[in-house]
Amino acid sequence: MYYWQDDTIYLANNDPGSLVDSYGLLDLALGIESNDGRYAAQFYVKNVTDEFYPTDIVIAGGFGLAHGNQLAFNYTRRFGVMLSVNF
Repeated sequence: MYYWQDDTIYLANNDPGSLVDSYGLLDLALGIESNDGRYAAQFYVKNVTDEFYPTDIVIAGGFGLAHGNQLAFNYTRRFGVMLSVNF
């Protein structure tokens, strides 16, 4: 799956200093499922290209802007395995 976020101005007053450039995120998944659908396994990778993007903007002491919360969990590449059993 591919997600695209166009250029965004984060502050309501349309301050051009709060402009964040556009970015794209690619997520991939590969899975298998039993014939009866009871068991399934999936390997996934989120943010395959390891795209760095801010998750919010904060005012830094009233003297300009700083990209905040940039180390949030959802910004970095991550992978995992999901197992499921249907009853």
